[in-house]
Amino acid sequence: MSYLHGRKWRWARWIGVFLIISGFAIITFRYQNNVVLKPYYDTTDQDYIVKSLQKDMFWISDNPDFDIERMLKERNPSQYTTSHAGKLQVKMLYDKNRRAGMVAYYRKNFYEGRIFILWVDPTFRGKGYGEFLLQYAINQLFKEGCTKVTLVTRLINTWARKVYTSVGMHETSHDAIFINFAINKKEK
Repeated sequence: MSYLHGRKWRWARWIGVFLIISGFAIITFRYQNNVVLKPYYDTTDQDYIVKSLQKDMFWISDNPDFDIERMLKERNPSQYTTSHAGKLQVKMLYDKNRRAGMVAYYRKNFYEGRIFILWVDPTFRGKGYGEFLLQYAINQLFKEGCTKVTLVTRLINTWARKVYTSVGMHETSHDAIFINFAINKKEK
């Protein structure tokens, strides 16, 4: 490698360093500009979400009568009470203008927030979007004054459980079917 130490090669080294730095900057810039989080809109997103969540209903709810359209229309996580009506916040994740996932969350009471649905389109899984959406929802709930954020998933949902623990959530309890996770603001 001694042939790269002369004055003749100094300019080549600087050009090489510039190209490497430029390559990293372009990759970072493209990634940041292709992934966007937007509010959910009934007119443009409802059909897609309803069809997608119906395919994955086993992972979403154990209630066979769960009405996704009603949940989205009323922004209410409960099918039976109105105490949380209008409180469900739904955000859509887009990758290159294609829907990649969604998160729905709400403030359950004065100190506890709940992640109600975290879903990533199967074609976009493995890119860290689940972790991104979960972290976003947790941060938003903490900003709203919650000191604890919880969620529930199926015990056999090992991939989701890895995502939850990767952001600092921990298991609080489980039964034969479901497992509860939580994170406290001071743990964050």
